[in-house]
Amino acid sequence: MRIRRVGNSNMVALPIEFEAAGYRPGVEVVVQETPRGELRIVRADLAHESTREAAARLAERHRATLDRLDEHDRQG
Repeated sequence: MRIRRVGNSNMVALPIEFEAAGYRPGVEVVVQETPRGELRIVRADLAHESTREAAARLAERHRATLDRLDEHDRQG
């Protein structure tokens, strides 16, 4: 694969085989750059799901603190 210039953007064409994994025309994706300079392409729906799961784990881990903050907000 090669990066091509299309208008003011650089483009990479995904092989049609990725359609089976949900990477179809019109599907929104998130592109993330890793600390090593790699690019990671993830379907937006999967990225949102992963973020929600991480937030739920974080909320559970800090449940006591969040409950105290909630109580403080109600008092004041």
